[in-house]
Amino acid sequence: MSEMSDIQPSAMTAYILPGRTGRTGGKTYYAPHKSSLLQLLNQAFNPYGDEITQDSLPALTELGSGNPMDMRKQVMSDLVVEQAGAVTTTKEATTTTAK
Repeated sequence: MSEMSDIQPSAMTAYILPGRTGRTGGKTYYAPHKSSLLQLLNQAFNPYGDEITQDSLPALTELGSGNPMDMRKQVMSDLVVEQAGAVTTTKEATTTTAK
């Protein structure tokens, strides 16, 4: 983890998994938008050039359809806010015990 402190935020990028939320049986889920995910994988994460196709993701079931999703690249330095001073909390520390 200490090695990560040497990485500049301008060298980091992040993407949000293209998809949508849904609810069934009292449970909430997030399902990927398959064609948008394939586009993102091919554009941003596929250095080998062999196209990733729907056949490459047979277990991925799209639980909805619709328009392509926003897959814009976000450079982490655009989000970084420098912290000044010590961090203080306004709540007492709490402990949670698993049941």
